[in-house]
Amino acid sequence: MEYEAIKKWVTGFGIIFIVSSIIELINTILILNTQVNFKGKTYTIQELFFSSGRLPPTTPIIFVFLVCSICCFLIFGFLLIKIVSKDIDYNLMARYLLVLGVLTLLFSYIKMGYITYLEQGKVNLNGEAISFRYFVWKYNTSIIGPYSLLISWTFYTATVCAYLIIGLILSGGGLSWILELSKQQPKKV
Repeated sequence: MEYEAIKKWVTGFGIIFIVSSIIELINTILILNTQVNFKGKTYTIQELFFSSGRLPPTTPIIFVFLVCSICCFLIFGFLLIKIVSKDIDYNLMARYLLVLGVLTLLFSYIKMGYITYLEQGKVNLNGEAISFRYFVWKYNTSIIGPYSLLISWTFYTATVCAYLIIGLILSGGGLSWILELSKQQPKKV
């Protein structure tokens, strides 16, 4: 494999992590300040999550964990760029790619678990309990122009899917490179 091409690709993946994490943080701020009108009352999503008592008590904690995982992926993007910017031996770089790819997969699945837990949580609407996913769909409201609450909530899942693909590419590329380098090394007797 071409060492410089790999460095360029991994740097690109790091930039994707950084940009998508920043967009996710902006998206989170927009979601939390979105006003939803139901049953004659207007709530912001922030009030719904943190102070209304209409969601399970673990929801605010899981949402904070979701925001922390977004920040971790931001840091992970900078880490990818920093590791690739150094001149490292081919064997060590291949192992780094494998480990970073597996970590990306692991943390992406954890983040998807947070999103799924939040979507499955029940919203209490004066005796009627519906899932938060259905609540987002039913009370979909515009945030900015055509950018709605449903689109902004779906962006979390889309980002995790992109991270999973990047994790598969990194770990698969690292494993392939390790196998290729092991073929080139002379066997010890």
